[in-house]
Amino acid sequence: MNDWGGSRKFTRIHCEPCRKAQEEIQRQRDANNRQRETLLEEAKAIARERYLATWLGQFEGLTKKDIWCRLTKGEGYPVLQTFYRHVRDTGLQRYLTRWFEDHILIALEQVSVTDAEVIGLLQRRDAIPQYRERHPWQ
Repeated sequence: MNDWGGSRKFTRIHCEPCRKAQEEIQRQRDANNRQRETLLEEAKAIARERYLATWLGQFEGLTKKDIWCRLTKGEGYPVLQTFYRHVRDTGLQRYLTRWFEDHILIALEQVSVTDAEVIGLLQRRDAIPQYRERHPWQ
């Protein structure tokens, strides 16, 4: 690890069968990640097409502070000042659209919608194993 927290990790496998087995494991992980991403993007597209306008409509005429309260219930991330900065940097419409896509199930719950297709896609995504590299100091 260097002074800025960066590090490198590499593995050399000299045994041919072991190398091929590791490559197969990596291919499966990559395929799982692609499939998870595809299902998420499909769920986002369906939710965006069907419900984004309705969800955005609930914020019309509200102050930024009222919008923040609806999104966070007044606690957690982002705090009010951070929310103001995000909205200033990206614009309210863009921020809300990104929030909708990042929190699909919460957003649908806020407009009292239960979409079996979107929920099914997200459940299928969650059923696919996900691999994450361990952080170096964990």
